[in-house]
Amino acid sequence: MKKAQKGFTLVELIVVIAIIGILAAILVPSMMGYVKKSKLKSANSNAKLVFTTVSSACADAVSNGSFANLQNLTFNGNYTSLSTAKTANNKTNLDFFVREALDQNGNGSGAIAYAVDSGTYKPVFAQWADDAGATQLIGQYPNPESDPDATHTFGTSWT
Repeated sequence: MKKAQKGFTLVELIVVIAIIGILAAILVPSMMGYVKKSKLKSANSNAKLVFTTVSSACADAVSNGSFANLQNLTFNGNYTSLSTAKTANNKTNLDFFVREALDQNGNGSGAIAYAVDSGTYKPVFAQWADDAGATQLIGQYPNPESDPDATHTFGTSWT
């Protein structure tokens, strides 16, 4: 007696591989769009955190009457370069407060930019990007970007 052979034929395997290939060709481009949108939302969220932190530090300084002592009303550079502000524990430096807030949020890399109006002592904008000098996927607050393919200059506000 012969045993019945078990398994798949070559044709069946080729058909399955072709179906998987077609599905991948359809799904990969749409998934890449979701990844870009997710990164942009994260960048906008980080920019909002920077804006809120700068705004809070400025409000505290104004209410304490110590705004004249507050330093660095603008910043444009790598997040890691804020480490000197954090280690110096210099609470007259806006960079200290920004670094402290971002450390608590778990954002250990990237670049930030912010500007404070020296007349009103309110932040004008805050930005977050993956790298300093980046031109894509820059998050901003206020006026966050919603198009992940838009290009902007890091450190310059847009409306």
